[in-house]
Amino acid sequence: PPHYIDASKGDRKSVTFQKDNICGFVDIGGSEKYCIGLFLGQARVKGKAWGGGDKLLIFDWDGNPVKKIDLPQKYLQMAISDDKIILLGHDPKTIDFVVHTLDLSEI
Repeated sequence: PPHYIDASKGDRKSVTFQKDNICGFVDIGGSEKYCIGLFLGQARVKGKAWGGGDKLLIFDWDGNPVKKIDLPQKYLQMAISDDKIILLGHDPKTIDFVVHTLDLSEI
């Protein structure tokens, strides 16, 4: 399994994936008004690629939930400006790149 180093102690520790592990935030970013997370929220399936997140969870900068947006497919990464969210993923059938843009003013 993967390992990490606990910098406070210098220890190397193992990350053991269990059958009930949940894949959470895939990517996170912010705009002037919002903290935005690309989220999956599904149990990990051993041997199967997670494939990204299919929800946007949007919070204000005080940590209050603002909106959840269900996306049409899974996306791997996002970029955020003050007026747009740009998502990058793969078409599940063709494996071609897919770019999806959302306008933050509509949130």
